[in-house]
Amino acid sequence: MPDKKKDWIQNTAAERISIQFSIADGLDQKSGILFAYLGAVLIATIQLGNGHYGVWSLLGVSVGLLGIGLAIASLWPVTYDDPPDPEKLADALLGDRPFTFEETQTELIDEQLAAITKNDAVLATKATSIKGAIVCATIATVSVMLQEFAR
Repeated sequence: MPDKKKDWIQNTAAERISIQFSIADGLDQKSGILFAYLGAVLIATIQLGNGHYGVWSLLGVSVGLLGIGLAIASLWPVTYDDPPDPEKLADALLGDRPFTFEETQTELIDEQLAAITKNDAVLATKATSIKGAIVCATIATVSVMLQEFAR
């Protein structure tokens, strides 16, 4: 008879991993928007400078470039864990000493919980990069406005 607690843990972990993938997609979309916005702000800063680059122009360009770098860091492809690994599962079920279903399920749950922890760390890094890019976008936007008022 299957262990209902283990089934519940396994299903909950699988759902959590699926949610993590959805969160990652959302973060990637936000990073792409920030990347495009910062590019537009950078171009505006350079065009408004018109060859005369004061403090606000230099601030806008440098912070804009930093923000673009953070957006790129957030968009950089990373690998998320999504157990079960087919090779490990095949070894567990068909190897020299095949595991029982319960042993295999326990191993899968352990892998899922480890994957959730790793994926959360990757998502936290992406979110931190996005927060930095948002701050840079705000500063760069304000510097463009101040550059225009200083003319």
